[in-house]
Amino acid sequence: MAVTVTPAVLGDDRYQLVGRERVVRRRLALSGTYATGGFSLTANAMNLNRIDWVQFHGPASNGTNLAFPWWDEANGKVELYTAYNTEFTNTGSVASYTVDVTVGGK
Repeated sequence: MAVTVTPAVLGDDRYQLVGRERVVRRRLALSGTYATGGFSLTANAMNLNRIDWVQFHGPASNGTNLAFPWWDEANGKVELYTAYNTEFTNTGSVASYTVDVTVGGK
């Protein structure tokens, strides 16, 4: 099963306008099996029409293990790494991992 992303609101459920851009903050709860190349983060899930940038607030964690997220803008995916240039494996499971993000777009 692919990774399922469940965004939860951090604070008020609203976006902030910065110039002409909408900015939202979310906590992403992950579940499922991680596949090489990452998992999709859709604009619709972030309550946006498109994603222009993603900022992560620390690593993804399940309380014991860490995985460092990276936004693959070209493919619209989040990739997880355990060390420099070593993509996440942990037998593929991202159950109970969460990561906080700020996402900008329109």
